[in-house]
Amino acid sequence: MTAATPVKDKRLLLGRIERGEVSFVVGTHALIQDEVRAPHMGLGVIDEQHRFGVMQRLSLQRLIAGSENASPSSRQPHTLLMSATPIPRSLAMVLYGDMEVSFVDEMPPGRTPVQTKVFSERERRQVYTIVLDELKRGHQAFIVLPLVEASEQLQQVRDATQMAEKMHQTLFKEIKSCARSVTASSDFSSRPP
Repeated sequence: MTAATPVKDKRLLLGRIERGEVSFVVGTHALIQDEVRAPHMGLGVIDEQHRFGVMQRLSLQRLIAGSENASPSSRQPHTLLMSATPIPRSLAMVLYGDMEVSFVDEMPPGRTPVQTKVFSERERRQVYTIVLDELKRGHQAFIVLPLVEASEQLQQVRDATQMAEKMHQTLFKEIKSCARSVTASSDFSSRPP
């Protein structure tokens, strides 16, 4: 099911999902909209989890909880989040015990190995030094944050917009833009955020 699914087909499919007549559903963000109810869902799989916001990932639970037909045993679906990159939220969930990790321990032939390191908050300056060194070598650096804009619900979490602005004013004068999932490729330019 996608946003392009015709309304008539969508209504029919939503009814069948809520009644438990459909065993397997594949779709886009359209599956986590308010009108979708899936009281019998036992497993939710989110591929490319970094493309989903925190609230969107949590909405899988709402699919069941918001349904009158939900059985008590199925109120919390199993969730498999798939990501090729260690995003901050995923790392935090692993570190604090909210998520188990499965490893894909083989790489495609010819692929350059990736090193992943986790630094504590007190090592922030060390991280910035590493990033600046990589920039001086002509390499790229990506600093990924879990939110695009500040959130009232998640006040302790840094957002990309404010962080890019702060970093541009201090250590990282070279920052050219702040990329967001909603940024059109034509918007990338040599201007600061």
